[in-house]
Amino acid sequence: MIRFPIADVTEFGPAEDGPVVWVDARQGPSGAEAYAASHVVGAVHVDLERDLSGDTAHPERGGRHPLPSVEVWCARLGAMGIGPESTVLVYDDKGGANAAARFWWMLRAVGHARVAIVDGGWAAIEAARIACTGERTNPVVQGAYPANAWLRPVVDADAVARATEDASCFVLDVREGDRFRGEREPVDPVAGHIPGAHNLYFGENLGADGRFKSADALRVQYESLFGGVPMDRVTLHCGSGVTACHTLAALERAGFDGASLYVGSWSEWCRSDRPRVTKYRRIHARFCACPRARAAVVRECLARASTRRAPGVYPRRPRPWTMRFPCFSTSRVVSPTRSDSRIHFRM
Repeated sequence: MIRFPIADVTEFGPAEDGPVVWVDARQGPSGAEAYAASHVVGAVHVDLERDLSGDTAHPERGGRHPLPSVEVWCARLGAMGIGPESTVLVYDDKGGANAAARFWWMLRAVGHARVAIVDGGWAAIEAARIACTGERTNPVVQGAYPANAWLRPVVDADAVARATEDASCFVLDVREGDRFRGEREPVDPVAGHIPGAHNLYFGENLGADGRFKSADALRVQYESLFGGVPMDRVTLHCGSGVTACHTLAALERAGFDGASLYVGSWSEWCRSDRPRVTKYRRIHARFCACPRARAAVVRECLARASTRRAPGVYPRRPRPWTMRFPCFSTSRVVSPTRSDSRIHFRM
């Protein structure tokens, strides 16, 4: 039996699940070459920029991978042979993050329920000895998928800006911690993050074996992180609306539904005149010469942090606040966050 939204290839039962449409979402030149060399029999190949994005020429308006219009997306689904009755399995070679999860979310977002990410991706398919071929698939083309709107919540930069100022909301950046902290930026013109955003790398959705953690483990992980914030008050983003879909799939597996996706993500935000956190230091690097200031910030942070947390998990990050530091003869905004299992501070 195929399980949704994460499918284990060792549990497939074709007789009960009916015909399956396979989608190969391995990306880049190497992904296209890998598809040409070998793919699941019947699999169609999708390209992130060609098939899963709209106009990519203006990242300042929608980010590097904006959504296509619903009409265009539905036409593309029909060309892939995907209709309302299809069971769809999508895989890549990046743990589902590039770009299987984006395909999964886009299909879920037009109301399709029977779509799953193959847990373990291409490596799991090879290990399970699923029939593969190097011959290109010619899908049985169908009419456009019958949908006329995105049915999953999508927000823009204005909504994200409001959410970061609202204590009842939670904005989550799923990029690597060093990109979030502004220490490294391999793609976009500016390093850093959206002020007020939290950080938990999407790789935390996977275990050491490269497969998704169990539903129970993911539930504990995100209950602790969100601290009781309702899902309809949670917004996810990443660099360009791709890997955030990986965490959305993990949340669905854990039983959480209703979080919004900011598709433009950092690639749109950093190209605007909106505020950005571009320099990020750990507290000891800033206050090593002033024990009183360091102790004051730590006390205030712990006082403001939520105490609802699982054993071994750090408290939920409190909202930024302004503190007076007599030793500096000034007041400064303190913005702590949870990243890499530490509490850091921006000054």
